[in-house]
Amino acid sequence: MSVPPRDGARVAANSSLTNLVADGAVFPPSTAKPVPDTAVVPPPAATPVSAAAAAVALPDNMLRSGTIEKIAAIMSSSAGEEAASRADQPKIADLASASGSSDPRYDHFTKRLVEHPSKKGRLVPPHLSEWTRAGGFPSPFKTNPRTLNLGLSFVSNNETILVDIIGHAQHETISREFLRCGPRETIAFHPQTVKAAIVTCGGLAPGLNTVVRELVYTLSRMYGVEDIYGVPYGYRGFYSPNHNLRRLTEEAVSSIHHEGGTVLGSSRGGFDLKLICDAVEDRGLNQLFIIGGDGTHRGAMAIYEELRARKAKITVVGIPKTVDNDFPLIDRSFGFDTAVEETQRAINCAKVEAKAAINGLGLVKVMGRASGQIAMFACLASRDVDVCLIPEIPFELAGPTGLFRCVSDLFKSRGHCVIVVAEGAGMELISDDLRSYGTDASGNVKRPDIGLWLRARLNEHFASLGQELNLKLIDPFYMIRSLPANATDSLYCSLLGQSAVHGAMAGYSGFSAGIVNGHHVMLPMTEICNRQRTKVDVHSRMWHRVLACTNQPSLCSSPKMEAHTVAEAKPETPSKPMEVSHAPVAPPTESGVPE
Repeated sequence: MSVPPRDGARVAANSSLTNLVADGAVFPPSTAKPVPDTAVVPPPAATPVSAAAAAVALPDNMLRSGTIEKIAAIMSSSAGEEAASRADQPKIADLASASGSSDPRYDHFTKRLVEHPSKKGRLVPPHLSEWTRAGGFPSPFKTNPRTLNLGLSFVSNNETILVDIIGHAQHETISREFLRCGPRETIAFHPQTVKAAIVTCGGLAPGLNTVVRELVYTLSRMYGVEDIYGVPYGYRGFYSPNHNLRRLTEEAVSSIHHEGGTVLGSSRGGFDLKLICDAVEDRGLNQLFIIGGDGTHRGAMAIYEELRARKAKITVVGIPKTVDNDFPLIDRSFGFDTAVEETQRAINCAKVEAKAAINGLGLVKVMGRASGQIAMFACLASRDVDVCLIPEIPFELAGPTGLFRCVSDLFKSRGHCVIVVAEGAGMELISDDLRSYGTDASGNVKRPDIGLWLRARLNEHFASLGQELNLKLIDPFYMIRSLPANATDSLYCSLLGQSAVHGAMAGYSGFSAGIVNGHHVMLPMTEICNRQRTKVDVHSRMWHRVLACTNQPSLCSSPKMEAHTVAEAKPETPSKPMEVSHAPVAPPTESGVPE
C-alpha cells in the first residue's frame, strides 16, 4: 500500500527516531526546575532510555517539533539540502524521560530553555474560541494537491519566538516569547464562508500594494477564499455612502506590486467605531486586515474589542506600516529599507552639488517626525554626511559648539559640507511657531518645515559675515513615499501578508503580524498599543557609529538642552490601551484614532 506524501514524512520521522534509539541514542530528562519567565540555563546531562520507551509515534503537532535526535545527527554539518528547514525547527529536549550518563551530542549546546509556570511571559494573541464558536476544519494544505507540500510545514500553537535573545555565558537569563506565525493544521473558518476585507490607512509607504497583493493571493490561491474586498480610502470607506467596496481577485492585483502607493486609496481620520463595526456586520465581513501605523492600530484594537464584546465571529488583524521605522517591538517596518536606499541617493546628489561649488552646502531633509531612524541609517549607508540632525538630540545654531561654527570649520578644512536633517529635528529652536500650525486629520502636530527654516537661518548667518554660501536643499519626502518597494521590502511585505492570513484563518484576532529577531510572530495589539513609538537610543552603539562616521561635534553646550537629550533617551511611560466607546471620537495620531 502506498503512503501519501505527508504521512510518509511522518512515518520517516518516526522511523528515524526508532533507528536512533536502536543505535544507542539518548534523551535528555523531561523535568527542570522552574525559573523566572522563560529562563535560559545550561543543559543537563542527557541519559539513555530503552528503545521501547522512545519508539512511540510522534503526535501530529510534533512533526516539526520532535527533532532533537535528527538535529543532533546533523550538528556536525551545516550544509545539505534540508539544513535550513531543520535549523528552523525547535529542538525539543524532553520528548521522553531518561536517566543515566551524559551524551556527547549535547556538546554543541550551551543553554536549556525552561518554561516559567505562570506563562505570563508568553504573549499569545486572543482566539475566537474565547468568546464565540470557532470551527475546527482541516487545512486545505492537507487535502489540496496544489498546496499539499505546505502541510509539511505546519506550525504548532506551542511554537514561539524568543524576544530577549541576548544571553550571558555564566548566568541564567530570562525572555518573553511571542507565538510564531505560520499555517496551522486546523483552521477556524471554512474557506467558502470567509468574506475578507483589506483596508490601508494613514500616509503612503513603499510596499503597500505588495502587502495587498499577497493578502489576496494567500487567501485565494492557498486557502481557496473567493470573497475578498478592498475598503477604499481608509476607515471611512467601511461606512461612507459615497464609496463602495471593491472586489479583489488574483487577476485584479496581479501587477500592483510594481506600482507605488495603494490601489485601495488611503486617508487620515474618518474613524467612527460604531459606524465601522455596524458596517462590518451588515456587510457580513468576518476577516479584517488593517494596514497602518500606531494610530491605525489603536483603531484596530478598538474595533477588535467592540466586535469581541458583540461576540461576533470576526477576526481583526493588523499589519504595521510606518516608513519612519518607529513601530514598537518589531525589527523594522516595511518600506524602511526602500526609504533608506532612496535617501542615500539624495545624499549622493547633495554631495555632488556641494563639492562643485565654493562653500557648497548640501542640505537633505528626510522623514522622521519623532524618530531619526531614516537619517541615522542613511548616513551610515552613504558615508558622505558631515552632520546628522535627529529629533532625539537638540542642537544649537550659534555659539562655539553650534551648527554655524561647525559648518564654517568644514568649509575651511574641506571646502564643502553635507547635512542630513530629520523633519522633526530642531523643533526646540522654533517651538514658539508651532501653535500657529495646528494639527492634521490624524491629530499630528503640523510642524514647520525644518529644511526651509534651516536654509533661511544658514543663508542669513553667512550673509551677515559677508561670506559666500552655495546651499542646495533637497527634500525627497514625497518621492520616497510614492515609490514601489525594493527587493528586500517586497519580500518582507509578501511574508507579512502570508503571516496575517495564516493567523486569521486559524482563528486568532487582535494581533499584528511582524518580524521579531528575524522570525514572523503574532504580536497582541495590547502589547503594541501600550507602547510609545520607537526612537533612536542616543546611547546605543548604532548612534555612536554615526558619530564616528560623521565626526560631528556635540552642537549643544547648554546644560538645559543637554538635560533634554538625556530625558529623550529614557524610556517613556507607556500609554494606556484605548477604551472602546460609542461616543464621538477625537482625531487620532496616525489614521483616525485618538490617543
